[in-house]
Amino acid sequence: MADVIREIQEVDRLGFELAKAKKLEASAREKRVQIEQQLIEAIGAKEEGATTQAGDYFKVTTTGKLTRKLDVKAFNQIAEQLGEHAPVKTTVSLDVRKLKKLAVDEPALFSMMLDVIETKPAKTAVTVVEVSDEG
Repeated sequence: MADVIREIQEVDRLGFELAKAKKLEASAREKRVQIEQQLIEAIGAKEEGATTQAGDYFKVTTTGKLTRKLDVKAFNQIAEQLGEHAPVKTTVSLDVRKLKKLAVDEPALFSMMLDVIETKPAKTAVTVVEVSDEG
């Protein structure tokens, strides 16, 4: 059997480079997280708020945070009692699924929406999957 020498395709070269870079990135992230944990253990952290310690070369601050989520169903039962003192806010956001349906079902209504929507391109996703050599 003769050895077959094939030129490496650009997609293969770049795919390999991206896969290698992602592995390095994951390794660096893991190392960063370990060091952050060591710093938290060394200088401490409040449940909520900042703790700072300075060395000769670096000042490190750990900031504890709590996440809070409203149980809307339970809140609705006490909302009237709280009245204007209720510590909640409501936001209006775009439902893209409904917007796309509106474009198809009601083009005139959709065109009205174009004046109130800012559209800009997002980051293009790139997925690399190694192809197995079947045969």
